Amino acid sequence: MIGNFLADFVRNKSVKGFSEKVKKGVGLHRAIDTFTDSHPIVKQSTARMQQYHGKYAPVVVDVCYDYILASNWNKYSDQSLNDFCMEIYDILESRMDTLPEKVQRFLPELIKRDWLAKYGTEEGLRFTFSKLDNRTKFPSEFYKATDHLFKHYDDFETDFNLFFPDLINISKDFIGK
Repeated sequence: MIGNFLADFVRNKSVKGFSEKVKKGVGLHRAIDTFTDSHPIVKQSTARMQQYHGKYAPVVVDVCYDYILASNWNKYSDQSLNDFCMEIYDILESRMDTLPEKVQRFLPELIKRDWLAKYGTEEGLRFTFSKLDNRTKFPSEFYKATDHLFKHYDDFETDFNLFFPDLINISKDFIGK
C-alpha cells in the first residue's frame, strides 16, 4: 500500500532505499498506469474528453475514474470507503518517518481534509481540477472538467464499470507474482 501511494512521488533511483514490499507497490502502481493508458475502454473515455481538454484528456479521465470509483465503491468492496481511507491514513501515518520529505509535508493536510474520500464528491472533484489547472502552462480547461464529466456521466460510468474488473484482474495477477 505504501509503495502504491508513493509511486507518483519517487523516481526509479530513489526506490532503492525501500523494502521489497514497497518496491512491489511502486511496481503495481506503474503497471496499473501502463495497463490503464493502453486499455481500449479508457481510450474511448479519453476520446470523449479530447474535444474539451486536448492533450490533458488522459489526466481528466484518470481523475474522473477516481471519482466514479469512489461513487461506486460498494460495487467493488465490502469495506466502506470511509473505513478504507482511515486504514490507509493509519498505515501512512505509522510509516511517516520512512516517507519522502515532500510526502511528509503534505500528508497531514491530506489526512486532515480527508482528500481520499473527497474524490467521491463534486467538491473534491472541482478542487482537484482547480489544483491541476494551476499547475499547467498550457490551456487545459481543467476547471470545466467536472461539468464535462457530468454532461457525459452515464457514458463514463459505463466505461469505468466495464474497465475496472479488468484492472482488478491484472492487479491480482501482479500481486500474485
